[in-house]
Amino acid sequence: MRRELPAIETISEVTDRWRREDDRTDQTIQRMSEIADRFASRLSVQQIFDLYRVGPDECEGFINAHTRTGEFPSVGTRHFRRVTLRALFRTLRADGIDIGDPTLDIELPPRSPLATRPLTIDEVILCRTASFAVRTPDLRRPSAWALAEATASTAEIPHIRGVDVKGLMVTLPGSSRTRPRRFSLTMWGQAIIERRIRELGDPTLPLTYDGEGAPGEVSPQAASCKLIGSILDVAGLGREPDIRPASVRYWRARAVYDLNRDVTGAARVLGMNSLDRAAEAIGLEWKEAA
Repeated sequence: MRRELPAIETISEVTDRWRREDDRTDQTIQRMSEIADRFASRLSVQQIFDLYRVGPDECEGFINAHTRTGEFPSVGTRHFRRVTLRALFRTLRADGIDIGDPTLDIELPPRSPLATRPLTIDEVILCRTASFAVRTPDLRRPSAWALAEATASTAEIPHIRGVDVKGLMVTLPGSSRTRPRRFSLTMWGQAIIERRIRELGDPTLPLTYDGEGAPGEVSPQAASCKLIGSILDVAGLGREPDIRPASVRYWRARAVYDLNRDVTGAARVLGMNSLDRAAEAIGLEWKEAA
């Protein structure tokens, strides 16, 4: 018989683990922990003390619950609550606890009207965890995600090798739609890529692709799209109408823009010649930049 999984204590242990990990910003840790704590408090009020008893109804009720000011939550707030719950259950599974994800069939309106929007930092964090496949122990998938975080497109990812990485910097080869450039991995990405290079044992090998397709052919890019897409699916984001594999690199470019308010800088890291295309990619209205 399965033992009870104490809700308040277990959620507290998860948020403590989040705080120990270095791939989350302090602000994101704080927000996700607050949301998780509110979820635990709500379960206590509902007399649900065992996490195994939590189902889609309890999760959906929390996601759509009125804010502390009595207002219906915004679409962004509802998405953040759902991502936090998904991160909670995924962290438990990563710790070897046999528990499902009752949020997977909870659908929400898209966060934006864009065809492809940048991911949010909390979505990126969730996908980092989702990139580790139980049935595929090698680091191919997290390495593809790490390169996408460095703004590599799905056309570039298959052709990046260990020798193209020097510390935090990676040389991106360019494609028919992007210019060659150098940009930095995230700290999380650097750790993954270093492990992948050691795993392969030969720095001249591509980090994520072992097929025969040459640059410019469809098969290497299709393989990368599949890798990134599978991570989005595992994270429960694959069905979002405004999320595509490019959403990962758009997230990093948007972070660059938010840091210096420079559309040109965002275009440069994306390898784009058009400022209009870059602004659209990062979800920026020109009036916003003015």
